[in-house]
Amino acid sequence: MTSHDDILRILENGESRLTEFKRRLTKADLKKERREKLITRIKYMTCDNPFEGHFLIGIEDIAGKEWEVRGISEAALKTSESILLNLCEEAAVEIIEEERVETPLGLVGIYLLKRLAAPEIKETCSVNVAGRVNSGKSSLIGALVTGKPDDGKGSARSFLLIHPQEITRGQTADIHLSFMGFDKEGELLHLENPLSKEESARVLDQSERIVTFFDAPGHKEYSKTMIRSILGADAQYGLVLVPGPEEAYLIRQEEQNSGIPRLDEITREHLILMSSQEAPFFVVVSKIDKTKPDELELVLNVVRKSLKDIGKIPVFVRSMDEIPPVVREINHGVIVPIVLVSSLDIDSLELLIELLKNVPTNSKQSSITDSAAAYIDKVYRGIKGTNVVVTGTVKTGV
Repeated sequence: MTSHDDILRILENGESRLTEFKRRLTKADLKKERREKLITRIKYMTCDNPFEGHFLIGIEDIAGKEWEVRGISEAALKTSESILLNLCEEAAVEIIEEERVETPLGLVGIYLLKRLAAPEIKETCSVNVAGRVNSGKSSLIGALVTGKPDDGKGSARSFLLIHPQEITRGQTADIHLSFMGFDKEGELLHLENPLSKEESARVLDQSERIVTFFDAPGHKEYSKTMIRSILGADAQYGLVLVPGPEEAYLIRQEEQNSGIPRLDEITREHLILMSSQEAPFFVVVSKIDKTKPDELELVLNVVRKSLKDIGKIPVFVRSMDEIPPVVREINHGVIVPIVLVSSLDIDSLELLIELLKNVPTNSKQSSITDSAAAYIDKVYRGIKGTNVVVTGTVKTGV
């Protein structure tokens, strides 16, 4: 049985991911905004192994730095327990242990919460994103994930650039993972702050379908990293981003130098690498807000020809009505949808979002009983006397 002194020892450790303190719960906590925050907190407490967390009622939170036993009356605790049970039911969490502790100031309730077993496996779809430097890969992913347009100064990509050299240059230098989710009604669930673990837990929990993006650098000096991403991530789909204005300029430069209007070397390489994989892929022409009509026509014509040269059939997707046949045929690995977007205009992303929401998730199957194999991604050599740490991307098995 927990004593008053035991509670004081718990308070010494303070709140953590696995522990939450509340003075009391009232009907005000059932209002929409407050309710959602509490449910998200409960889900976050129980999202990782051992999928358990402690919720204490009757504890005063002083500026998030100190916690004191205040205790509450039996009636107030009974109301708080009823509200906590309501919140837990919505969070798919159960109270497996509960205890009331008498203190000099009143009752304190201690509750052990445990996540219920997931009733079903969520649909997952992984997408490898490739494109030359400054094609807008990170900005596009940022706009898709947050539902907020880029401001033209890199606001949408800000959460993806985490290394000092990336922040300084405004370009990715490593492979970054991010995701977006769709609920059971097919509505896109946005992340207000993609760097928040609690926010990520909320979206993952509410999603019936999860789309994961592998964002790799497009600069030529990081070409090995891009190749590793395309060949090593083993994604279900690929996406090659072609920046309209820049590509139009490079096509004309190629024509002047070789007499042949063709895509630049890096973009051609990305198309060939994507085509060499078994996974189907899309071509997305970005920055259409800055692309002149003659430039767009030139880029689309050259993209179509390039796809035909590698044995693919380009399909220009202009409206929602054209998406169902694309979804039906894409897994055969013959057609390549072409979509126009601008990260500065959220409405222009609707066709791409609809494709990502509806493309089949079983385009590539790998059994977990296969022999374990992984591509080595990074080797960390620490200070003298520490072990080498190797990380990798799983190809087959577990």
